[in-house]
Amino acid sequence: MILKKIYISLMNLGFNSVGVNRDNISLFQKVINQEIYIVAIFDCPSGLEYTCEQISYIDKQINSYYYSKGYSNVNSLGIICTMNINNLKDVSSINNNFWFIDTYERRLIIYEDQKDSFLNLEEQIQNILSDNNNSMPSREGHGVSSNYPNHVNTTSTKSILSKFMSEWNTVLIVTNILIYIIVNIISRESGRDHLVLHGALYWPAIVHTHEYYRLLTYMFLHANITHLSNNMLVLFFLGDNLERAAGKWRFLVLYFGSGIIAGLVSMYYNMVKHYNVISVGASGAIFGVVGAMVNIVIRNKGRLENISARQMVLFVIFSLYGGLTSQGVDNAAHIGGLISGFLLAGLLYRKPKKVY
Repeated sequence: MILKKIYISLMNLGFNSVGVNRDNISLFQKVINQEIYIVAIFDCPSGLEYTCEQISYIDKQINSYYYSKGYSNVNSLGIICTMNINNLKDVSSINNNFWFIDTYERRLIIYEDQKDSFLNLEEQIQNILSDNNNSMPSREGHGVSSNYPNHVNTTSTKSILSKFMSEWNTVLIVTNILIYIIVNIISRESGRDHLVLHGALYWPAIVHTHEYYRLLTYMFLHANITHLSNNMLVLFFLGDNLERAAGKWRFLVLYFGSGIIAGLVSMYYNMVKHYNVISVGASGAIFGVVGAMVNIVIRNKGRLENISARQMVLFVIFSLYGGLTSQGVDNAAHIGGLISGFLLAGLLYRKPKKVY
């Protein structure tokens, strides 16, 4: 129903439908004087019909086609309609002419650096989504329009799960748990030497024997079940929020970037202090997630989903206090991860310019 209404609105605005030899894509054009306006609508219910790179390539093909026809001023807009916006939101980092319609939440999303107006179409879509909301008072049907009969069961279920279990955050949690089971339970070994053997952060090994891989492997090792549980609980509750807000690859860069920087800070601190200690655990990377969330919540006027700036600040204070007043905690890694996550989010996160 949403797509059909958008098609009608485009034709009411003077657009003509153009045949396209690709599935799930509808193309419309309108000529005004010497300018041509193009709207390409990508119908991607699951978000898996096309990759971000494929959509970008198709967009370039469309523009190239019209330039080859002699049009010197081509204005194009891509509209991606999907129930799983996180699968395709990175398109906006490749192209600057895309809007997103979240058909599950029934909202229009325009990210930073994207066109925020296009021949009054923005207002038309807002009205369509508003009318659609009013005509569908219950969310028991998951907001699925009649255009998507084949996705009611599978895609809707995936959308609900994605609200609580983001893809790569879940992969990280499962990986940490599996590695703990293999290293600490199946092997039936423990202790300092055992952790060093499996890749703990140990500055003499990095400095003298150049075992740089430890800056990565230490993030997946944990001293005991309590250590693992505490880290995975924080990652479960905050990591999925960060992945939805930042996108998959930015989330991974934030996580691993913060973890590596936290390891470097810890290593330097122990070298300066001449502490011959080892460090293990995902807490440096997780503090990076916390720092990134603080940055993002602040930039979203103090709230992101169900998380407020006040909650994040209190969490940071209590977490740092707990580490500083406890024995055997790598506070240098925690602080390094927190600061690096905050700064990396400032560089990587792109706030939605408009959400309706």
